[in-house]
Amino acid sequence: MAVKSFKLTIQYDGTDFFGWQVQLEERTVQGELTRVLSRIMKADVKVTGAGRTDAGVHAIGQAASFSAETAMEPDEIVRAANSLLPPDAMVSAAEGVAAGFDARRDAVARTYLYRLAFTWDVFNRRFVHVVERDIDAGAMAVAAGALVGEHDFASFGNASEDFPDTVRLVSDVTVAPSAGGIDLLIRANAFLYRMARNMVGALVAVGRGEMTAEDVKRILEAKDRTILGPPAPPQGLYLEKVDY
Repeated sequence: MAVKSFKLTIQYDGTDFFGWQVQLEERTVQGELTRVLSRIMKADVKVTGAGRTDAGVHAIGQAASFSAETAMEPDEIVRAANSLLPPDAMVSAAEGVAAGFDARRDAVARTYLYRLAFTWDVFNRRFVHVVERDIDAGAMAVAAGALVGEHDFASFGNASEDFPDTVRLVSDVTVAPSAGGIDLLIRANAFLYRMARNMVGALVAVGRGEMTAEDVKRILEAKDRTILGPPAPPQGLYLEKVDY
């Protein structure tokens, strides 16, 4: 049999996962997917994800890649994987890709969605961050403009061993009213560790009147992680889409 390469699109409820990346003695999405695909392929499979989401962060359109010696077609992989994955994760799509495709390094942009809600109940408490009804979405939108463009985002996140540079290109930050809350969409070529949550935390502070758009600009220019407040909590964040 020939070696084939695949790209998967994955959804998961991150509440009970210790993030995406494999960790010893912790339940992770990459760990579950690796276990399942290795069982299906009857060989050790290396799974690469497009984004290393934190503990508690969800995904609508996470992307992952792997290669294996198999005769299976993409739709067969979807069915087999979903029959073995836990109920809080699923493969929503699969496609064949060229040899050497890497879901992380070949991605050109990632889009994160953050959901703010004005009230919570037992049905949404795992999936939104609750804020005041009188939060100023207009002020948040103005402040968001300071974050668009190519900047050094050292004040908003930490680099990794793979990507030590803290310069990122943010192509869009949208603040949009939604039914019962506010949705924030952030699109960038790549994200630093907790960068999306730190950006949301700053914008929420602006919406509450605790900071101004000028403060956000000053924090960005300072390139100092210690001067920014805590990140927004993980349960409101979703990796929505990865572009190639």
